[in-house]
Amino acid sequence: MPTTVTKKTMTSKPKLYNSIHNLPLGRFIDVLIDGEIALLIISGEPTETELAQAWNEIMEQYNEAMGSAENQLLISLYKGVERTRIRLNTILSLIDNLRSWYVKAWCDRLNELSYTRFPFDISVIDAYQGNLDSCATRSKALEVQIELKSATIASMEASKEGETFKPTREYFFQILLNLSDHAGHEISEEIGVLKFCLRVKRYIEYCKKLETSKRK
Repeated sequence: MPTTVTKKTMTSKPKLYNSIHNLPLGRFIDVLIDGEIALLIISGEPTETELAQAWNEIMEQYNEAMGSAENQLLISLYKGVERTRIRLNTILSLIDNLRSWYVKAWCDRLNELSYTRFPFDISVIDAYQGNLDSCATRSKALEVQIELKSATIASMEASKEGETFKPTREYFFQILLNLSDHAGHEISEEIGVLKFCLRVKRYIEYCKKLETSKRK
């Protein structure tokens, strides 16, 4: 009588993101903010306990990697908002004054602050006023920067008042924007969490050196 062989199906062990070394920042943000913990699954069907353990490990690694960087980042954001506000107020003041009086030095300064090369030819009054209007339009981008940075600061300050600090997407968006400006190219949410933390620390060091050089 032939022997019946029973085949046993071997269940492969599920694979999860459990380290900030290979976890994309975008997934980290979705889990942190939206609670989409299933995004940690690479393959297989892990238990809720396994998912929770993986996320706890990730958060421990993230907090260790960031260290005091968030506090230092808050300080740099404060200074960044103040610098941007001063620049905006100066631009608006120059535009207002130049509508009544033509001073070449003021025009040169406005071009410098607005990152433009307008001729400001007073002999062609319509074009002259149009150049001023363009600078005014460009200045609105600075207002947006101030609003975004201020929102980030408000979110981070909540933790200092004993409230539960839960970062928003705007918080990470603003940091990525700052890092992109510093690097000279776009840094997206595809960056790994560890690399993100290291870039934040590098950006803070840059801001510190910038402040030191300005005092000299």
